[in-house]
Amino acid sequence: MVFSARRPDLPTELHYPKFINLPNVQLMQISDQEILRAVQRALEEDVGSGDATTASIIPSDAIAVAEMRARVGLTLCGLDFARITFEQVDEDLAEIVNFDLYDGKIDMVIPQVGDVTPLGFTKAGKKLAKLIAKQGQHVSIDRLRWAGNGNFVTATLSVDAQSYSYHIFDLNLGTDTKISDFYFKTKHTDALVPTETVQITARDGMKLNALLLRPKGVDGAAPMVLEVHGGPAGQVKWEYHHFRQFLVNRGYAVLAVNFRGSSGLGKIYQAAGYGEYGRKMQDDLVDATLWAIDQGIADPNAIAINGSSYGGYASAMGLVRDPDLFKAGIIEHAMLDVAYQSQYPPHSWGLYLGQWERYFGDINTPGDMEKMHQRSPINLVAQMQAAALMVAGKRDPVVGFEQTERFIAKAKDLGKNIDSLIFENEGHGIDKWQSKIRHARRVEDFLAEHLGGRSGNWDWIEPIAAYLDN
Repeated sequence: MVFSARRPDLPTELHYPKFINLPNVQLMQISDQEILRAVQRALEEDVGSGDATTASIIPSDAIAVAEMRARVGLTLCGLDFARITFEQVDEDLAEIVNFDLYDGKIDMVIPQVGDVTPLGFTKAGKKLAKLIAKQGQHVSIDRLRWAGNGNFVTATLSVDAQSYSYHIFDLNLGTDTKISDFYFKTKHTDALVPTETVQITARDGMKLNALLLRPKGVDGAAPMVLEVHGGPAGQVKWEYHHFRQFLVNRGYAVLAVNFRGSSGLGKIYQAAGYGEYGRKMQDDLVDATLWAIDQGIADPNAIAINGSSYGGYASAMGLVRDPDLFKAGIIEHAMLDVAYQSQYPPHSWGLYLGQWERYFGDINTPGDMEKMHQRSPINLVAQMQAAALMVAGKRDPVVGFEQTERFIAKAKDLGKNIDSLIFENEGHGIDKWQSKIRHARRVEDFLAEHLGGRSGNWDWIEPIAAYLDN
């Protein structure tokens, strides 16, 4: 890896993801005060250069400063950290572990994708990484917490992404005390399936990273649900995922794709999605589905697409743009009118205005507005052939419920096969356990009807949830 012979440019691109991705920077001393001044200027200017030296960080406190110093290799951890950070330019870090914010050291890092084995740099970090590695070959780290300077660490771990166990690590003694297992793991271990990582080649040659879960006891093609993450600058990562396991238990393969534009895989991967909503980003989902059919994983006559927020947009676009491929769609909390949504770009999507415009365009530019209208599912409902289940919360502060209302009304006027699940007291997502029970029931019944999987049928918890929800 070659580092530039100049002082790195000051960061100019500020947005919400926690970590920065700065390849080709010089390893040299920059004081905390200089970093804070540079970040403050960037916040005030709110501009983005889009080059390799831009940063992605919200510098709210000393944690942000420590992370920023670490990611640009500023003599905090030495060249080992810099090599790992900068030579893996096609991925980002899921977490940086710093037991003491003021000791000038990064103790451990956790990669975002691929081999997620933690890497220790200090004595304590190496001890923790070794203790975690002893749990199994593939361990997902959901949560780490520590007391004081990190002598005691609590961890929520998932071996082979099959539910969780809870641990306390004593780094002085180098011991691991298992507290308990997540109740679902205790009761249903035999029903859980492993999560595979796969790579798919898109039509233009781009390599797409994805996750695959397959139902037990199924050797050939199965009905499949294509999962689309939100953001669009979100990502799917290798971890235990309750809803995916639920779908697999009902007889469906699940394919979750990091389409171009996803974060966590480097800036090139993310930038490849700029301006490509409804086009190449959508092509990636189609190509992944065709790959699953070609590999004998998916039944070509029983494929559904499902996503929330931006994923809801992509799911709706799947039904109106590729009506012959998807036999059903579950469209949740969805942006359905891009021009309308772009007047109120949601910061809770993890995008500031400049980034929103990179993905979707500028409402003040006529050409961009034309694309927004052309690529909005609300304007393409007539092309929809498959059945759709619309899910929304009336208190959604991110994507107005009115977009779902308009889509449903248009679909009904055109005689489309459309159903809805509307929550009076939910927002952008489902938080209440009673709502999650209703959602699971409707999803499994909807998919069983249109794809042919299994429904669990009535459960005693349903009337209890309905009673407590009133």
